[in-house]
Amino acid sequence: MLYVFRGHVEASSHDEVSQALESLRQATLAGDADKLGALLADDLTFVTATGRLITKPQYLRAVRGRMLVVDHLTFEDIAIRIYGNTAASHNPSSC
Repeated sequence: MLYVFRGHVEASSHDEVSQALESLRQATLAGDADKLGALLADDLTFVTATGRLITKPQYLRAVRGRMLVVDHLTFEDIAIRIYGNTAASHNPSSC
């Protein structure tokens, strides 16, 4: 998965990005749609394994309605790159 974080990212803040990823992981596992809503960009689009596009509002509705439940999520071999106030993280995930 590729995650992009914008805003208050400092040039040497790999720890900050790692913490954001952990917050995202915990909110996903908890099914906390409010926390996910705060963490995810408004223009987020997920692409499912079947190629279907899902917007942030659709994703959050699925989480709130318990149509999407994740009970296991790990991030492995995280690669973080920081570009000014933007950070990109690429990490294979296991659900």
